[in-house]
Amino acid sequence: MDLAAWDSKEPLRDRHTREMFEVDRFPEACLTLKGYEAAKGLVLGELDLHGVRREVTVPVQYRLEGGRLAFSAEFALSLADFRLKAPSFMGMRVQDRVAVKVQGQGVAP
Repeated sequence: MDLAAWDSKEPLRDRHTREMFEVDRFPEACLTLKGYEAAKGLVLGELDLHGVRREVTVPVQYRLEGGRLAFSAEFALSLADFRLKAPSFMGMRVQDRVAVKVQGQGVAP
């Protein structure tokens, strides 16, 4: 994922988020898939973010739609686990534990 392209439709928040990610030093985040537990709906992998690689287990929902695989996932992570400093603005700070929501689709080659 290209972190420099982060766009929440809120320019000030996006600027603070890109600063937190230090996109000039760490421009991408990457999830490397290592396995899938179909019975539990879990994707197993490694998340590489901010120069830190950690094992993750992510619950995923998916559906096949005319040759396309649509998926969504939601999980929590700790900013401190990835050596990220939570952004603050006017004395308010983002909590260390944040919710990550991902949606996407793919096609078989």
